Amino acid sequence: ALKGFRTETEIAELFQRAGIGEFARGLSGGLERFYKELFSSSSEERDSLLRALAVGRHQLPSAEAHWTGEFLRLYPADLGACAALFLQLVLLQPGQGLALGAGELHAYLEGTGLELMANSDNVLRGGLTSKHVDVEELIRVLRFEHIPLEILGPDQAESYASEGGEFQLSHVRLDQARVRTPTSMEIWLCLGERAELRFGDGLHEMQRGHAAFVSADTGTIAIEGKGELWIASALAATT
Repeated sequence: ALKGFRTETEIAELFQRAGIGEFARGLSGGLERFYKELFSSSSEERDSLLRALAVGRHQLPSAEAHWTGEFLRLYPADLGACAALFLQLVLLQPGQGLALGAGELHAYLEGTGLELMANSDNVLRGGLTSKHVDVEELIRVLRFEHIPLEILGPDQAESYASEGGEFQLSHVRLDQARVRTPTSMEIWLCLGERAELRFGDGLHEMQRGHAAFVSADTGTIAIEGKGELWIASALAATT
């Protein structure tokens, strides 16, 4: 994944290694000026940058070189092709996660993940897309600061709480029989071979890839099976 801006020093170094150092000159005025100047480039400047990047990317570290090559292949006329040089590149292992705050540029590059989002009144694109990129609006709402990467893992209860406290993701391993009593609405996703849910007088079976909505008044659920469940829960609002 890509998440948030690198430090100004890192950006300058990577742009220089890729042979496009002149396009990072805006860094002298901070990240906002750098981003605004880069994405306000003329078509001639853009084409010059992308031609130089296609040649110079081989001088980048292996991961940045690989993804820059992929971006150029998929979006050859998009300035987002240099995104791996100004955004933080992270490789997540199974069970790891990222928390994304409002105004953080990010992209999912490869692999399969679960994404939970709170209610939002906008989603803006910053590149690597065939859709419109509103540079002025992006500049208005983006957080132009370096936020060090924090990789999330499950706590002792196998759960991941959101920064805003609006939802929670839980991981249930089906290596033994378990019980769960939902206290809010939940969405359950089976990524194991199967899960058997017993509540009330019924037995409900979930196969791999099946999802189920569970309401707060379901009561206690006995769980058996093989594999794992991922459970997204809405948390009660606080004031």
